[in-house]
Amino acid sequence: MTGAGRFFTLGEALAVFIPSNGASLATATAYRRTVAGSELNVAAAVLRLGHPARFVTVVGHDGLGDAVDRALTGWGVDARVGRSDRPTGTLVREPATGGPTAAVHLRTDSAATELGPDQVDAAWSPDIAAVFVTGITAVRSPSAAAAVRRTVDLARAAGAVVVCDPNLRPRIAGPDAFARALSTIRGLVDVAVGDPAELALLSGTSPAEAPAALLGQGCRLVITKFGADGARAIDTAGSYSAPSQATSVVDTVGAGDAFAGGVITGLLEGATVAKMLDLGSAVAARVVATAGDIEGLPFRDEMGGAR
Repeated sequence: MTGAGRFFTLGEALAVFIPSNGASLATATAYRRTVAGSELNVAAAVLRLGHPARFVTVVGHDGLGDAVDRALTGWGVDARVGRSDRPTGTLVREPATGGPTAAVHLRTDSAATELGPDQVDAAWSPDIAAVFVTGITAVRSPSAAAAVRRTVDLARAAGAVVVCDPNLRPRIAGPDAFARALSTIRGLVDVAVGDPAELALLSGTSPAEAPAALLGQGCRLVITKFGADGARAIDTAGSYSAPSQATSVVDTVGAGDAFAGGVITGLLEGATVAKMLDLGSAVAARVVATAGDIEGLPFRDEMGGAR
């Protein structure tokens, strides 16, 4: 679908606190701090797999904002970091091993809600070949929703591929709010990635109808994720399936972002759909075997056969 080029995304970079030594939130007295966020996780995956990745965010004028900025620089992400008088978004969570995850979201009215189209314009460049947007950012504030729409409009004008994962997060907003936020880019997405319920929010239909509806709305590829049961993709040429490659599950948070990062890498390299799915599944398997969203992301030379 595309050739080599820069990847672009925008969203919230969170300071994430995970209890040390496997403790619960109720009993933990020590935490490990890391940095994560859906779009950032995808950017980090694409970067480690060998492609330049630009990420636009806003953090607070606080120590956690400084920590986020330093982490992005250290990873090599081409980060465009704005500053706000609002606090840096924070998440405190336990590792997820398959069931409900205990988490506290401290991100209402956080700095990232001030994302806007002007920051997208300032960060845009003609070498961008693929963009990634989510409902998480679109639902946060009117200005953030406008920034998502501006990203999509610039991408379409430039011929870049638009990839969207609705990424429903009920602790941030309900399905109706996500559906409204995503409706502004309905019909403007090239590649849709999500579980059945998420794809339904993007298409405005039922989960069963969503893949076909999205193709009818202009998507060139629709990928449905089924967790431990793998993923299935459809395009106008047919359907493709890929099993989960996970053999060890320590923390499932970030698996979907890792999968998207692998798929986008395949897009940037002009891979077949089957190869995209294989790469996405391989990257996700590495992430779920490690606690944290980004810590398990592999570098390209570690991927073995999934290259």
